[in-house]
Amino acid sequence: MKKRPDLQPGTEQLLDRHLSSLTLLIGFAIFLALPFVLKTGAVFFLPLVSAVVISVILAPLADWMVKHGIPNGLASGLAILFFAAVSVVVVVAIMQPALALVVKLPELSAKATDIMHNLKDWLASIGSTFDLDRAVGGSTAVTAGTDLLTTLALGTPGALLEYFLTLLLVYFFVSSRTGIKRSLLLDRDTVSASLTAARTVRDVQDKVSHYVGTVALINLGIGAVVASGAWLLGLENPVMWGGLAAILNFLPYVGPLTTALLLAITGIVEFGSPWVGLLPAACYLGLHAVEANAITPAIVGQRLVMHPASLLIGLSYFTWIWGAPGAVLAIPLTIIIGVVLDRIGRPNLLGFLFGEPLFPPPEDQDA
Repeated sequence: MKKRPDLQPGTEQLLDRHLSSLTLLIGFAIFLALPFVLKTGAVFFLPLVSAVVISVILAPLADWMVKHGIPNGLASGLAILFFAAVSVVVVVAIMQPALALVVKLPELSAKATDIMHNLKDWLASIGSTFDLDRAVGGSTAVTAGTDLLTTLALGTPGALLEYFLTLLLVYFFVSSRTGIKRSLLLDRDTVSASLTAARTVRDVQDKVSHYVGTVALINLGIGAVVASGAWLLGLENPVMWGGLAAILNFLPYVGPLTTALLLAITGIVEFGSPWVGLLPAACYLGLHAVEANAITPAIVGQRLVMHPASLLIGLSYFTWIWGAPGAVLAIPLTIIIGVVLDRIGRPNLLGFLFGEPLFPPPEDQDA
């Protein structure tokens, strides 16, 4: 930026800091207000955002089919049929048994209460006191199960409508992906802006599809191991347990803890002993520790490793907005936001507090 002769020394820097502070305040206000807008307009925004994320994931599959001689329209349709088939398998093989498990929660809660009461004297003997009646209440479980069934019954038609609307949007985005990329690249005013747009689109597609595809394969392996272990240990519906472990493993920290908790409760009830019943959860936690600390970092690679704080903030933010669908979309959206910020420039929040510019001068980036 050229210095203006009408400003005294230091005035220009002070003006830049004031403008940066105003920009920071506006950005923070938008960050806080955006969830309420997105949540209020979830009927419109959730299918749109879901379609964008799914399109980014399915675009490489459609490109691969086009390279092998399949017309673009047919390739886009086949990619969406593949996604729909996976969705049906997930619902039929995993979600239906999981819903049956939720319906049985009152019975499981009552049995778990009885089993834990048998340990109450032993726990008290070592100085531990637990309010078990409050921790596991049958009436609360009954109400939760009934409310969930009522919510599902009332929300299913709307959910199906949003699902088909999302598929239509995905087909539009995937089939017109070439035109969208061309518009992003050619409609820019400068060559530098076109290069930034091209690199951003490339990085978003590569990182999101690579992350989701790689983690999906890892989670399938986790699900297969969990299903086999559940079958060997004698748990009911081992396929459901494997599927739940695979799906929930997409949610960092929260998903594995939820799986372990469900395995612990079900194991205690089915085996009738806390010590034996906790074995499935303990085995799963050991498997998750190996996967999270050794397998996934080695396969995914350092270029896609995100800071745990970013993952938790993204997961909390989008779950706050859209609930369970937001939790599913949180990681891809966090990756997309991270890629865009890497290309257009991340705000230097910590440095700004110590007098540095809010947006450092852009550095040259390789293609």
